Formats: sequence, C-alpha cells, structure tokens
Amino acid sequence: IIFCFGISYLGFLAIVVTQIKLKDINLTLIKKNLDFVISNYITSLFSMFKDNIDKIIIVLILGYTLLGNYALALQAILMLNIFTNMIARYMLPMQSSGQNINAYRKLVLVLSIPLSLVAYFLIPELIPIYFTNYEFAMDSIRILSFSIPAFALVSVHNTKFISIEKTRFVLIALGVLLMIQVPGMIILGTYYELIGISIAYVASIYAQLITLVIFNKRMKSWEIQ
Repeated sequence: IIFCFGISYLGFLAIVVTQIKLKDINLTLIKKNLDFVISNYITSLFSMFKDNIDKIIIVLILGYTLLGNYALALQAILMLNIFTNMIARYMLPMQSSGQNINAYRKLVLVLSIPLSLVAYFLIPELIPIYFTNYEFAMDSIRILSFSIPAFALVSVHNTKFISIEKTRFVLIALGVLLMIQVPGMIILGTYYELIGISIAYVASIYAQLITLVIFNKRMKSWEIQ
C-alpha cells in the first residue's frame, strides 16, 4: 500500500519537469522568500503529525474498536468540511492578487452552519442503518459537528495569512492546536473514552481559531500604527 501510495505521486513529476523546461529557475527568489518556504514546510509537517497523532493516542488508550468508530465519525466531518475548504482554497489566489473576497468569506461562514446541523441531526441517524457495528460513532459525530464552523473560519484566516506570506501565524496556531489536542485526548480519553477524545478535538480547533483571530487583530493594530 505504501509503495503504491508513493507511485501515485510520480504523476506530478511530468508537470514539474515541464515547468522547469518552460521557465527559468530563479534561485534568488527562493533565498528572498526563504522564511516563507521554511514556515510552509514546517507547517506541512505539523499538519501531517496532527492528522495522525489522534489515531495513535486512541489505539494506545482505547484500542482498535473505538478507533474504527472515531475514524468513521471524523471522516464524516471531514467530508462535510470539503465544501468550505474548497471555497477557502479558491479564495487564496484572489486574495493574493488583492481582489475583494468578502462575499466568499461570508459564504464560508453561512455554509458551515447548515453543514454542522446536517452532521448533528442527520448523519447520526444514518449510522445504525448503514454502519450497524459503529454505534459509538453517533455521539462522537454530534460532538465533532461543533468543529465545522470553527474549521471554516480557520480556513479563512489561514488563507489570509498565507496570501500575505505570514505563515508563522498559521504555524503558531497549529502548534497551539497540538498543545491542546494531544494532552486533551490523553486526559479526557482516559476518563471519558471516545466522548473525551471528540471533546478534545473540538476544543483544539477552537483554540487554533482563537489564536488566529488574536493574530489578525494584532496585525490590524500594527497596520494602524
């Protein structure tokens, strides 16, 4: 599986080679934006760590049975997050070029609310019908549904900071998320099992959002000064 996963990335090699042939590589641009490149790379590493550490914690504390329930609940939430994430990614080149994206920001927030309601009310009702052995996922999905609006706002703030090359803010906020998520899952997971894991996940997303909001406000105050 790992070998095939690696092979799948070879398709991008043709694109890279084509771009190298068509355009001259200006190494001075890399040196000029080295801080941005390094921050981006470290952020990617942190993101990969974040995406997998929760599964490791669950296996160590609760075992593989509850891991399956958590994975199903989380995949349902991530699937709903795709819609707002797509809009946020669409906003990135527009914001980088200085275009007005206020309408898209509002759309992300407005869309996240009904998606959260779908996750809370509808999806748990479908679990017993299509996934009869995953009854523990129902309560987990309801708790995780509260993370959808926060995730949408995190995507909007990340897009803004990346567009102006302030990826350090994104990296610090991701670090705050991990500082809340890892010990939170260990402590709450030990006492409240899957419910505790889900609460820690939601709390970490809101901690990340609060950090980004603080940076955004401080950045505005710096601009005024």
